[in-house]
Amino acid sequence: MEAIKSKGRGGRRAGAGRPKGSKTRHPVQLSIDPVAILETIAADEAAPHAARVSAARTLLERGRLPEKAPKPHPQADSQGIVWLKRSGENV
Repeated sequence: MEAIKSKGRGGRRAGAGRPKGSKTRHPVQLSIDPVAILETIAADEAAPHAARVSAARTLLERGRLPEKAPKPHPQADSQGIVWLKRSGENV
C-alpha cells in the first residue's frame, strides 16, 4: 500500500511571522482602574439597568466576589467515622 501524499500545508513559510530585529511590544499601562469603573457603574442607581447588570456580570465572571470564610471540616470520632448533623437537630 502506498502512502498518500498531501499538499504541504505546515512547516516554515517564507515571510511568515515577526520580522527579525523588530522590537518586543510591551503591554499598555492604563491610567485608570477598569475594575473600579465597573464597580462604580454597578453601584450607580442612575445608570441604565442593562449597564448595571452588564457591569455586575463582568465583575462576577472575573472573580471579584467577596471572600467567604472557609467552612470547618467535621471531626472524625475515635473509629474514624464522621457524624453529620442536620440543621436544627440537637445531638
